[in-house]
Amino acid sequence: MSKLQTALLLNDEGYKDLKKAAFACTLTNFSMIVPMIVLTGFIIEILKPLSGETVSYMKLWALFAAGAAGAFLVYLCQRYDYRKTYVTSYTRSEQTRVALAEHIRRLPMSVFNNRDLSDLTTSIMGDVANSEHALSHVVPQLAANGISVTVICFLLALYDWRMALAIFAVAPVSFAVILASRVIHGGVSKKYAQAKLQAADRVQEYIEGIKVIRACNMDGERSEALTKALHRMMRLAVRMEFGAGVFTTGAQAVLQAGIGITVFAGTSLFTGGQISFVPLVLFLFIVARIYGPVITLLTMLPELFYLQISMKRMRDLMNIAPLPGGDETCLKNFDIVCEHIDFSYNQDGEQAIHDLSLVIPAGGITAL
Repeated sequence: MSKLQTALLLNDEGYKDLKKAAFACTLTNFSMIVPMIVLTGFIIEILKPLSGETVSYMKLWALFAAGAAGAFLVYLCQRYDYRKTYVTSYTRSEQTRVALAEHIRRLPMSVFNNRDLSDLTTSIMGDVANSEHALSHVVPQLAANGISVTVICFLLALYDWRMALAIFAVAPVSFAVILASRVIHGGVSKKYAQAKLQAADRVQEYIEGIKVIRACNMDGERSEALTKALHRMMRLAVRMEFGAGVFTTGAQAVLQAGIGITVFAGTSLFTGGQISFVPLVLFLFIVARIYGPVITLLTMLPELFYLQISMKRMRDLMNIAPLPGGDETCLKNFDIVCEHIDFSYNQDGEQAIHDLSLVIPAGGITAL
């Protein structure tokens, strides 16, 4: 079992579905290259008069047909992508919720005495929703964009390594900024997750006691704790989003500097006669488009870091050992038999019940 499979709480079938989703997203990314290539060819063709050549209208019509075919290819890939990514992840989330609910049903009563019901509700609904979003919007796209960018970088390096280096030189710096945010931003994310649990607990407590609160006219007094919990959650949410936004925006700013570096490097090579006009236009057009998947990677990484908190909560819940026994027992009667029971409220205290034996028959009334 791989680390990713363990981290996302996926069984073998779910892990296979995740790999299919990543493959589908990769196909979609590569299909988007076709319109870009067609547009590049169209631009190069209409710029031929600048170099004294004649525009071929036959080639323009061929490019138009290729563009239409490329658009249809994009549609087919995105349709396949939707089925393998979104539909599969939503189905998997349903199965995860049912599995969590079945696991909770078999847990000992001590778990429910030590945990708030809002905590368990958050695990089944909120944490699974975060996992669902990651499996449909984050993890497959991260894998696909990483593969696409790597392949494109390799192909560009084969054509002209100097221009490829100029395009991707700032990418490691951008990723370093995002990874640094994980260390600084991790504490705030944990506090925010805890504040959400406390707010959910206060909301449930307030709703469960709303009849008594209204009957005794205690609205202001009893809602003070709820108001404080919601305000704390809001403040931590703003801090978390602000911190993630600062680091993400900084990483994007560093990445966008690659456009200037590419223009400078291309102009220098062109004026020095080391690159022709058409490859220069091609690389300048590519640099304006290639940063899209990289920026998507940068914006998804903080979300993936925050997901680890939800996944840890789900793993901790699933690792609690259920009560032993099975569902195969067939009871012939439902009498309750107690034999020689001793009970005290603490380990060293006086016994409140000593050597109690009784039979409570089914279908009758027993008074204690």
